[in-house]
Amino acid sequence: MCSDLRAICIELIKEANLNGCRKEIASKDCGLCIKTIERWEKNLIDLRNGPKTIPANKLSEFERQKIIKIATSEKYRDKSPWEIVPMLADSEGIFIGSESSFYRVLKKEKLLAHRGKSKGRTMDRPAPLIAKALMKFGHGYYLYERSDTRSVLLFIFIYGYF
Repeated sequence: MCSDLRAICIELIKEANLNGCRKEIASKDCGLCIKTIERWEKNLIDLRNGPKTIPANKLSEFERQKIIKIATSEKYRDKSPWEIVPMLADSEGIFIGSESSFYRVLKKEKLLAHRGKSKGRTMDRPAPLIAKALMKFGHGYYLYERSDTRSVLLFIFIYGYF
């Protein structure tokens, strides 16, 4: 959350507090914890820096392009990453990356369609419900009423003819 939004949240919570609302309740209405609000009041700037170093085993752009070139070549076009890596290691003695690395690179480049000789998986849609008579199916109406004291769920079910 940027510092502008943080400042707005803090101002709204302070205003609610001046009007008699407890800070804890006001912060929960904003979807935040009271500790977060207290931390923001001390410093609006996000002090998290994220990772400072790049992993030593991160694939370079050259290696990524080499993986894409190999995976799209005629010889390996129909093979999955789980087959390509052992074949490269056994026949050519090459290791560019692990099977997971191949999978990640191909997925990021959207090249991970069905790879293999077998036919890809097809998804059958469920048959639609067709009402051929009046009130063939039941109708359910749900009403969720939220209040400060409690939440009430009203359920009305109109049962149809079968």
